[in-house]
Amino acid sequence: MKIYLSTQDPKSPNYKWANSLPMLDGIVLDSEATEIICDNFVSSFDYSEVGALLSKIAKKMRIGCELVIMDVDVEMLCRSLYVEEIDQKTLNDIVFFSQKRKSLFSMSQIESSLPQNIRPTNKHYENGNCSFVLKCRREN
Repeated sequence: MKIYLSTQDPKSPNYKWANSLPMLDGIVLDSEATEIICDNFVSSFDYSEVGALLSKIAKKMRIGCELVIMDVDVEMLCRSLYVEEIDQKTLNDIVFFSQKRKSLFSMSQIESSLPQNIRPTNKHYENGNCSFVLKCRREN
């Protein structure tokens, strides 16, 4: 089963959409998901909840499941503002436009918060919108 975790509707009809953890629990059993996409989902939780959130998501993943986490990277965002690659309006558009953010993270912070059985397979930064894409796989 393919899952799309986001506060926004999925772009593809091939995914079951969940916009909250209770909704996720209602549509997928533990170890049932074959792919999970978190599109600006991690940042919709408080900063202190990231470890528990990623553990909860990992429980839904079957062995070999791919997890894709896409979100704004706070380090890239701050650097871009500091070197004047973006202005304050753009910063606000990136952080708040149509998103329900409660926190900001860096990709390295998310990576270090992953459960031990979830291994990163690909990392990518997108400069234009100061975001990252972190692809991972459940090993055991």
